[in-house]
Amino acid sequence: MLKTPDITPAQVVAVVGAALGALVAFGAPITHAQSEAVLTLVTVVASVLLVSDAHIRNGRAKGNAQK
Repeated sequence: MLKTPDITPAQVVAVVGAALGALVAFGAPITHAQSEAVLTLVTVVASVLLVSDAHIRNGRAKGNAQK
């Protein structure tokens, strides 16, 4: 069975982007530069989480293969 991450970086970025859009729609004073900075940070963090998840899954697969 294919083991894929439960949450992908694209999903995280999409959710944060939607949340930022909602905040702006409700009047939060977020500039365009601030929203871009937040989305960039979230993209990097989500990518690190994806790589970490892949590393953990790889270790588990190796452990299960040795049993």
